[in-house]
Amino acid sequence: MKQNKKSLSQKIAGATSRLSKKVSARTKKPLSEKKIKKPAVSMELSHDSIALRAYYISERRRELCWYGDEQTDWIEAEKQLLAEAFEK
Repeated sequence: MKQNKKSLSQKIAGATSRLSKKVSARTKKPLSEKKIKKPAVSMELSHDSIALRAYYISERRRELCWYGDEQTDWIEAEKQLLAEAFEK
């Protein structure tokens, strides 16, 4: 009986070519508009919700003696509220 034994480098080359074909096939397909998820919540945050979050951020910052000011607190509050909106 004749056994068909491939060397390790031949096996790796074959696996690499199969993998590259799969990856290229997936990347060439355009995204359809149906697959793109739109956010379920409005991107607009209320001034009051941002102000309240910024207040709590500033209180925490002062308590821990962290560097910052009102503007950085406001920006951080917006970031946190937007992140929470997208988690839902």
